[in-house]
Amino acid sequence: MEVHNPIAGTWTAVIFTVSTAPYFGPVKFSYSTENFHTAGTVSPSSQTLAAGQSGTFRVSVAASQAGDEGLKLHLGTGGSPADGSIPIVVRALVPVSASGGSFSGTLTGGANSFNAGQEFTYQFNVPAGQPSLNLGVRLADPDYGLEGFLIDPNGEPLDAQTTANDGLAPGPTMQFFHGSPAPGRWTLVLLVALPVNGARLTEPFAGAISFTAPSVTGSGIPNSAGTVLPAGQPVTATIKVTNTGNISKDFFADPRLNGKVPQLLLGSGVNNVTLPLSLTAQPNWLVPTNTNALAVGAQGTVPITMDVSWAFGDPDVLGLSFGNNSIAALTAPEVAPGFFFALPEATGPFTSHTTGTVNLAAVVNTNPFDPAVTSTSGDAWAQSVNASAPYTPVTLAPGQTGTITLTITPSAPKGTVVRGFIGVDTLNLGTISGDELVNITYTYTVG
Repeated sequence: MEVHNPIAGTWTAVIFTVSTAPYFGPVKFSYSTENFHTAGTVSPSSQTLAAGQSGTFRVSVAASQAGDEGLKLHLGTGGSPADGSIPIVVRALVPVSASGGSFSGTLTGGANSFNAGQEFTYQFNVPAGQPSLNLGVRLADPDYGLEGFLIDPNGEPLDAQTTANDGLAPGPTMQFFHGSPAPGRWTLVLLVALPVNGARLTEPFAGAISFTAPSVTGSGIPNSAGTVLPAGQPVTATIKVTNTGNISKDFFADPRLNGKVPQLLLGSGVNNVTLPLSLTAQPNWLVPTNTNALAVGAQGTVPITMDVSWAFGDPDVLGLSFGNNSIAALTAPEVAPGFFFALPEATGPFTSHTTGTVNLAAVVNTNPFDPAVTSTSGDAWAQSVNASAPYTPVTLAPGQTGTITLTITPSAPKGTVVRGFIGVDTLNLGTISGDELVNITYTYTVG
């Protein structure tokens, strides 16, 4: 609660629960007061204007720390301090050097219902040619459920993390990795997604940015067209990875072939969808990493309107509708990986209750999964096109090292030069998104 220009006298605070269930226990409560103080300069400090005249004031303010800060430009005629004001919001970048950067903030509350909590936004510039973007967040205490979104310079959230990795109880840390980040301005959004236990009125947190290359090495992976692998004969290789982050993560290998091609996604609940749409049965698809285009088409038994959005709401695309059909398309250097949902509905206005059904399909332009390469970790992203694709990741606590074994069984015609890469990724089961640490290239000739 915040009160501006309070009237002098006795004030009363009323504290109540948001549900009918009674609460028994201590309640922490604090209050503070503030006086307005100078936060910048205005030139000129005042002007006298005749009726109908206009004037210009030059306002200069400086941010006190990285992140967002709200200020007010108070306007007055000399009669009352409450004549009026203009809001000013300043966003300061996180200072970043060759070794990285840091930022900090303070949480002051929880969320009533998931995404209704306090939100922080930090932006920073990533220089060209960095091997990795590593961003860690650490809280003083473990019981704050935070979601975090790492957004690239094109506005795509390429990674979504939580302080509760894999949906377990919240911890005090959150970690992002992204290999070979695009140069430009990146954004981190932190969102308090769960209610807090009320034991503390404030919670400090700190963030650290670095560009150190990930600790990932490959052994026995063919890297030359001069390497001949006999058709049908399995060859093994290994990938060793160390978790250099601040939270436990699930690592896996994602083998892909070079060159993007259209791929039809499997989808869930996409056939004979009943309209009006049920909140518990929304058509969805898993969009894999390395995708630069997504197209969703829908055909209904009645005229329809369709919206397609990422699991956390943005990106969001309104489809182009024509009669009983609608199509939505999203393109970017890399489209946000994870679940996308389609929300088709009958087009109004209605003179009576309207029902119908709709069938949907989604296609992505992405690097095809290499069927000749399997791994002991399985591949979560392969489930976007193959429901039976295994996923048995290597779970590593901070500082731990693990090994993923690859099996390459060449299946292309003899003489074919095969080129691809092994993506070393992580998946957070709480967000169905994750890190893209590094791509290890491979090349061989089928003998």
